[in-house]
Amino acid sequence: MSVALIDRRLERHGFQAHISDIARAMAYLVARKDRLELGEGLALWGEGAGAQAVALTLKDRRYLSATGLHPRSVWGAVLLSQMPVRDATFTVAEAYGSGEPAALLHTKKATEGAAFLSGLLG
Repeated sequence: MSVALIDRRLERHGFQAHISDIARAMAYLVARKDRLELGEGLALWGEGAGAQAVALTLKDRRYLSATGLHPRSVWGAVLLSQMPVRDATFTVAEAYGSGEPAALLHTKKATEGAAFLSGLLG
């Protein structure tokens, strides 16, 4: 398993810039997966505010579509936070368009998130 860390830009750039950065980083990795010797699986992990950013990256198609990707490009995502998921559509397939949505886990425990992604990518 390979890991890429996308750090949040300073506040003056806004939360939307961070979401855009996530989508652009995903597209960068997908475009170079052979050269970087990456597998086919792509998963996202967000903690705290990062969990909200991951959820919005998948839910708001503008970010991924600007890079040529789709939420179905992601095999799964872990939202690691104490906050409840505010929007129940995060778990409804129709929210992601046609086809299979990304598998999504909202949890407070990193060990559960790791086991979830290991099962998806394993």
